[in-house]
Amino acid sequence: MSTSETRCADFADRAARRATEPEPDWSLSCQLHSAGARSLRKFQVGESGDGAHLIVKADAAGDPDYATALRLFVAEEQPCADAGGAAAIRRRPDDRPALQLRPLMGLRLELMVLAVAEVVALRYYRALADGGRDALLVDV
Repeated sequence: MSTSETRCADFADRAARRATEPEPDWSLSCQLHSAGARSLRKFQVGESGDGAHLIVKADAAGDPDYATALRLFVAEEQPCADAGGAAAIRRRPDDRPALQLRPLMGLRLELMVLAVAEVVALRYYRALADGGRDALLVDV
């Protein structure tokens, strides 16, 4: 089995497991300190993308399993982008340079940047959940 097939199977298995698990109670609102809530909304600006540029690049790579795995990854991320029901802060002018440069990156570099952001997100969300003891964040 190729690496792409393995990743595709991993994402598909996780999607199947999530389908059998109860969803977090999205009707709860996060009970974060105002500074934590502002931080979360700002952080979610980067989490709110639909992955369209990335998917186009993955399709162009010519490996259908790779493209499928990437679509499954993007779908896996979407529910967490809305955690707490608080709207993300709108993009600011200082976000523009990164947003304009991102589509110019090759697929490999864009995925490396995304991987770093995912590692940061894991620790960031864990710190919010541990620090605030918010039921929704803990569940997510």
